[in-house]
Parts: sequence; C-alpha cells; structure tokens
Amino acid sequence: LEYTTSNRINKISVDGTIIDGVTFRNKLGLRSTDIEIIKNSDSITFRTKGYGHGVGMSQYGANGMAKAGYSYEDILLHYYPGVRINSL
Repeated sequence: LEYTTSNRINKISVDGTIIDGVTFRNKLGLRSTDIEIIKNSDSITFRTKGYGHGVGMSQYGANGMAKAGYSYEDILLHYYPGVRINSL
C-alpha cells in the first residue's frame, strides 16, 4: 500500500488487514523491510535486502571500522558524508 522514501514497505494489506512494515517484517521473522514479494502459482517468496531499519549504516561495517580503530566521528562521516558533528 505504501513505501518509505528508501523504498521499504511502510504499510501492507494482508487479507484485508493493514499492517505497518516493521510489524510485518517482525511477524514473518524477516531481516529487513526492504522486501520483494514473489508470487508463484503455488507459493509466495519474500526476498529481503540488508538488515534493520534502512537508516544507511551497516552495523557490521561500523563495528568493523570501530575494531580497526576508527572513531565514532570517522564512522558517522563514512556512512553520512557531508554531515556536521557538533557538541551540544
């Protein structure tokens, strides 16, 4: 029914019931709301891409960078180029 700006399922209708994408993902045990639904004559396949919520930061990649000695600023700037980090 509706996709997010990052092309992930935001709302889906299942047997007439509207469910948000995260609830749908969790109920099916899927890794992501970036879901491709493939309907065949006798089955339905759900193919996902990525993990998590689609905010653009790989947990595994960020963890690997941290273990390699990168600072949190380096990691944030790697995944979100062009942002400014300020102290409050």
